Amino acid sequence: MRNCAILISCAVAAAGWPAAAGAAWDFSYGFDSVFSSNAEDHTVSVVNAYKHDEGLAEFYQPYPANLDPAVLTMHFAFPAPVDEAHLTAGITTFRWWFSHGWGWLYGSTNGVNWTRLLDAQAPMSDGGIDYLYDDALPAGLLGQTDLWIRAVLDATNTSGTTAPWARATAQWCRSLEGDGVDVFQLHVNLVPEPATAVLLGLGAWAALAGRKRRQGHTAKS
Repeated sequence: MRNCAILISCAVAAAGWPAAAGAAWDFSYGFDSVFSSNAEDHTVSVVNAYKHDEGLAEFYQPYPANLDPAVLTMHFAFPAPVDEAHLTAGITTFRWWFSHGWGWLYGSTNGVNWTRLLDAQAPMSDGGIDYLYDDALPAGLLGQTDLWIRAVLDATNTSGTTAPWARATAQWCRSLEGDGVDVFQLHVNLVPEPATAVLLGLGAWAALAGRKRRQGHTAKS
């Protein structure tokens, strides 16, 4: 009886553990502007991208002096495999008389094979569209100790100038000045340590054992 009570106590403790742990992520990272001091903490490559402050908004865009795409790559390395992750990030596209822009957002576990998360096309008429990925990452991006995020931006330019605004129709992590809202967020939970998994398994077994014992008492009565 004493052993059963101990095991049931373990089961109660184990059952409460995930709820407490779920209150916070194992890893969280974010920034509210591409000009924030931590905005490039995990950026490993910036190719043909221009960081633009246009006054009311701040963002990355394709470099204005050519017509090549901009590619920005981030890398996150963890001490254990990723169990679950939630990403918030966006691409904004515009169409104006001088340019229209488009872009894509990708994720990877090795920096070689990429899964498309966003397909941000230009508006059909003048104006802009905010494309936001705000969701759990798909299963194909979990289970490894590395996570890569890549944004690709492209835009035309028929303005006859190389001023920054001429290719500002594809924007990565656009923020409005002073709003304080994170334009990039990544939250990650890692696969639990083996000892934790054993404890959870023991808790489940104890709960099942206690149920069978109670059923046995009911049958005898």
